[in-house]
Amino acid sequence: MRRAILAVLYHEVKLADDAERHSYCPDSEESWCQFKRTKSMEDKLHHLDPIFLDLLMPTFVRLSDPVLLERCLNGYTQNQNESLNALIWKRCPKFLWRGPTEIQVGTKLAVLQWNSGSHIGRQAILDQMSLPYEEHTQAASIEKDARRVRDSLYRASEQQKGIRTVLTKKKAVEEERMKKDEGKTYGRALFSGLVEPDKWDSEDDEPLADNVPLARTTTDQWDSDDNILVANVDDKGWQSEDDEPLISPASSV
Repeated sequence: MRRAILAVLYHEVKLADDAERHSYCPDSEESWCQFKRTKSMEDKLHHLDPIFLDLLMPTFVRLSDPVLLERCLNGYTQNQNESLNALIWKRCPKFLWRGPTEIQVGTKLAVLQWNSGSHIGRQAILDQMSLPYEEHTQAASIEKDARRVRDSLYRASEQQKGIRTVLTKKKAVEEERMKKDEGKTYGRALFSGLVEPDKWDSEDDEPLADNVPLARTTTDQWDSDDNILVANVDDKGWQSEDDEPLISPASSV
C-alpha cells in the first residue's frame, strides 16, 4: 500500500529519469503503468512539473505512514469524515464561490463545533471577542447540541440500521430490474454517436484520435483568420431533424 501511494505521485511527475519516475509502479504485464508494460510513456498535459515533487512529497509521506494505514485495516466507514465535511459545506456550499479567507473561517468554525459543540464553541469565540453570551443564544446552542446527539443515537439504533439495510437491498433490486428493462442508460460518449465506449484510452479516459472526427482534421480545414473549423455541408445546409443551420460551408466563409 505504501508503494502504491507513492507511485501515484512519482508516476504523475515529469522526471527525467524514467527508472526513478516509475520505481514505485507495479511490475507486471497487466500493470496500470504504461511504462512498465511497454517501456515507453507519452507525457500528458496533466502531468506535473518536477517542482511539484518536493511540494507534494510531505503530504504523500504522511498518507503512506504505517500508523495511519493500520487504522484502515478494520474497514471502518468514512461516516465521521463525511459528517465533518457536511459541517464545512454547510458554511461554504460547493455551488457557491468562496474566497480563501471565508473557507478558512468556515473550516475552523466547523472543526470547533465538531470537537467542542455549538455551546462551548460559540462561548469561547464570544469570550475572545469580549462579547456577551446572551440567554437566547446559549439556549439555542444547547438545544442544537442536544438535537444532534439525539439524531445520532437514533440513526445508530439497530432498528434504523435494519431499515437502511432493507432499503438498500430494495434499491439494488430495483436498479437491476431497470437495467434489464431499459438496458445501458449511461456511459462515456454513449449517445454522441462519435466514439464507442470500448474505444477509449484506458489510462486517461480520453478518446483515441482515430475515433474522433476533429482529431483527423488538417490545417487546411480551418479558416486562417478566425481559427474556425470549416465544415462541408450539403446544399441545404440544414439538419433534417432539428431544422437548425449547420456551420457555413467553405464557400460562404
